[in-house]
Amino acid sequence: MSERGLILLNASGDLEITWEPANDAKMRVIIEKKMQEGVRFFIMKPLIGNFLPIRSKMTTISQLKDAKVTVRDADIENMFKSGDVSMYRNNGASVETTGVAKTVDQVINNRTIGVPALQGG
Repeated sequence: MSERGLILLNASGDLEITWEPANDAKMRVIIEKKMQEGVRFFIMKPLIGNFLPIRSKMTTISQLKDAKVTVRDADIENMFKSGDVSMYRNNGASVETTGVAKTVDQVINNRTIGVPALQGG
C-alpha cells in the first residue's frame, strides 16, 4: 500500500485523511499526540487490494457542501493546508475493525479509525 490513511471521529465529524509515505514522520507526530490525548485507533478489516470503496476523494471545491471545509483539529488542518494530506467524503457504507492499534507504527501501516476517549459528564 503506497497511500496511508485514517478516519478520525472527532468534533469535525467523520473525517478521512490520507497521506503518502514520504509524510509518515509528520503524521507520526500527530498520531502520537492523538494517542496521548486518549484517541484509540481501531484497525480496519482489510478490503480487497486495500481499496476503501466507501469513500471518494474530493477533487474540486464544487464537491464540498456549502463550498467549505471545517476541520476542528489544528494538526490535521495544518497538514491539509500544506498539501501533506488529502480529505475524503463518506459515501454511507460501514466498516469492520479487527482490533485496537497499540503503536504508532500499527496506525501508520493500517487503515484505522481514531475514536476519542469517552468523557463523562
